[in-house]
This record gives sequence, C-alpha cells and structure tokens, in this order.
Amino acid sequence: MTLAQKLISQGINNFVAKTNAKENLDEAFIDGGKGVLLPELTEEEVKNEHRNKFALKDLEYPNLQLIICKKGKVAGNNDKKGVMPEDKMVFIDGVDGCEPCVTLRLNNLKKGEYFVLYRPDFKPFHTVKRINVVFYSEFYGKKSASELKSMQLKSNASRNHVG
Repeated sequence: MTLAQKLISQGINNFVAKTNAKENLDEAFIDGGKGVLLPELTEEEVKNEHRNKFALKDLEYPNLQLIICKKGKVAGNNDKKGVMPEDKMVFIDGVDGCEPCVTLRLNNLKKGEYFVLYRPDFKPFHTVKRINVVFYSEFYGKKSASELKSMQLKSNASRNHVG
C-alpha cells in the first residue's frame, strides 16, 4: 500500500468515526463484547438487571429432600401387656426434587413433637448453600381464661357425644 493510499484510508476512517459519533449520541453500554449499542437504562432497570441476567441462565438446582417426622408412642400387636410402648420417630410426609424451593403442606396437625429433616445434595459448583425455613399456622386472638374453659368444655362434650 502506498503512502497516498494510507492517507486516504485514514481520512475515510476519521470521517466515518465522526459521522457515527454525531448519529449515535447515546452512550454505548458494554454488553458482553457483542458490540451492539443498547438503549440507556432507567434506574429501576439498572437495579433489576442483575436479577434478569441470573433468571435467564440455565440453572442446575441441587436435589433437596424434606421429611417431616413425629415423635410419639406407637402401639403394636407385639407390645407386652402392662408395658408402655417406647417413643418412636414416625414418618409423616416428605418431598424431594431438583427445584429452587420444595414445599410441604400438612393439614390437621395434632400437638406433639415434630422433626424437620432436610438433606440437600450440593455439588461443588453450587456457590449459594442456604436453608430458609418458614412455618405458618392460623392466627387466633388471645383468649381469656373463661373463653378457654368454655372452648374446652365444648370440645369435651363433642368427644363424649355418641352419635
């Protein structure tokens, strides 16, 4: 390439750069090396951008196992008469899956000692390893002593009632 050709090509490149700069007054955001001009983001979009990048990834979740057991006495046919059966752990329900969250709902629980067993199968590439446990129960306002006594009498009467 001759000196004249180099000067001409340099002049053309400078002209194109100036023209592009005038046409594209928006800031160019880095987008992973694709070289595409992205529109300017609002403050809310900037806050949510990291969440969206994470949400669009193809993720492999660990296998999570959740088991609910209850401690109590279990009567069996082989128990000796006059001897109280021993406390045993009894399986109530369980769930497992390769999901971000496993949920287990138990209705009509009786009072007693319950145990929650949780076993995640984390791999070395799982960087976030945590457990968030939430227990819900129905809310009732605090009862006075007389209200508690009347509720107890009603429940005893319904248990003793033969229909």
